[in-house]
Amino acid sequence: MPGAFTRGELDVLLVSWDGGGNVPPMLALGKRLVARGRRVRLLGPPTLAGRCRATGLGFRPFAGEMSWTARPGVAIEDDMSSLSTHLTGPEIGTELLAAAEEHRPKALVVDAMAAAAVAAAERLRIPTAVLVHTRHRYSEAAGWRWLVVPVNSARMQFGLEPLPEQPGWFAELWRRAGTVIVASYRQLEGERHAIAGHVHHVGPILDPDPAALPDDVAAIVHDRVGVLVVVSLSSTYMHHEAELTRIIRALNQVDARSVITLGNALDPGCVPVPDRGVVVSWAAHERLLPRADLVITHGGLGTILGALSAGVPLICMPLGREQPSNAAEVERIGAGLVIDRTASASVIREAVEQVLARSSYRESAQRLAREASELGAGERAAVIVDTLVRNQIKPTFTGPLEETHRLAAGRSS
Repeated sequence: MPGAFTRGELDVLLVSWDGGGNVPPMLALGKRLVARGRRVRLLGPPTLAGRCRATGLGFRPFAGEMSWTARPGVAIEDDMSSLSTHLTGPEIGTELLAAAEEHRPKALVVDAMAAAAVAAAERLRIPTAVLVHTRHRYSEAAGWRWLVVPVNSARMQFGLEPLPEQPGWFAELWRRAGTVIVASYRQLEGERHAIAGHVHHVGPILDPDPAALPDDVAAIVHDRVGVLVVVSLSSTYMHHEAELTRIIRALNQVDARSVITLGNALDPGCVPVPDRGVVVSWAAHERLLPRADLVITHGGLGTILGALSAGVPLICMPLGREQPSNAAEVERIGAGLVIDRTASASVIREAVEQVLARSSYRESAQRLAREASELGAGERAAVIVDTLVRNQIKPTFTGPLEETHRLAAGRSS
């Protein structure tokens, strides 16, 4: 029975929070580890219980009441003070310490944004992988500097020395905990971003066995008359009903079928149904995006990576957070265009027609797709964590996927 592990029987403890784009790569990694025969449990909020168990992972809910929880219709930006307390105060770290004492895992995988949990992992000295679901360069954001104060307070409670209060402290936090797995492409970091040896860009971590497409989505996909456009704005609420409505109006003006996915952010009834499309809460991107001709997104890294791994060009309409910098990288590598969130339906339509008309956008995306295939679509990440379990050491991998497998096998004895 998933989750029924006794003391000392757990191979990997995953630690996460319900932040939207951070959840799919963590669950996909856990699923890959289970396929390798590893006993895996996720420590997180009760809101992740169903998704976790559907993936085949054990689950341990946070025991205490958290200062922040994901709520429908409430944007992260609407409650940022509570969220920062949740991630940087001691509560998640304390939950990890208690779970580790009970389950005695051989290795940890900790969400990079859960700063107090990353600190607790450093305190535990269990082999740890810090999973970064943003571009690594985002860890240098000057706007996060104020968060180092509560993180240092939590660190002192855990008996750790404080971090320097300067840009780059987030990357230093990760470095002290263990190896760093970045679920993205090195090419999206920009041309001048230095990468340390303990940081491993593993490409997108995709679900190895995604759910079948809903019947209404499958019908649109298999129609094959006209191009297929997938629209996937934020899976968390960002006050983006108007943007979705304008995108749908634009698609009604071109010869396109469309699938609009909303995640938990919105109820499907709050936006119009496209003339030749459907609006759904969920559809597995691993099955849907390879069938698309174009993806329109808010610039969240998960959707960008899903499209690029399928060789599909993008139009990015950033809504906030790190999305403008993600979108700028898509445009820089030639895999898509960036439009403003205030863009009219006519401007959106023109962008759609431009990307579909020029083969260079798809060709640039396909170059990244080939790299995703070489990296194993998440397999390299699984090998790194599996090696932590086998050998209780921090791995250092620099070669292609085949070399990673060889190193892992050679170090296990």
